[in-house]
Amino acid sequence: MNPVALKELVPDFIEKGAPLEGEVKSEQVCMLTKGGRIKAPITPPPLNNHGHYVVSLSRLTEWLGKLVEEAGVYMFPGFAAPRCSMRTSG
Repeated sequence: MNPVALKELVPDFIEKGAPLEGEVKSEQVCMLTKGGRIKAPITPPPLNNHGHYVVSLSRLTEWLGKLVEEAGVYMFPGFAAPRCSMRTSG
């Protein structure tokens, strides 16, 4: 997870106990072959995730839900949001 948006919403998310599994410190791109793996000489820029975090999406959304409820927002989890038409009759 790229933490940019979370830092804007909750600047002290680490101190507040965000459920982060770990920070990405290095990455590798490997090609798997019958004889083993071959490491690519470079990591393409879209796969560079330094400074991002490994998270469980369900744990993160549960944690965020608790934060907004503490702020006074009413949450109704478990309900699908129906798509409604904005057409008017007549």
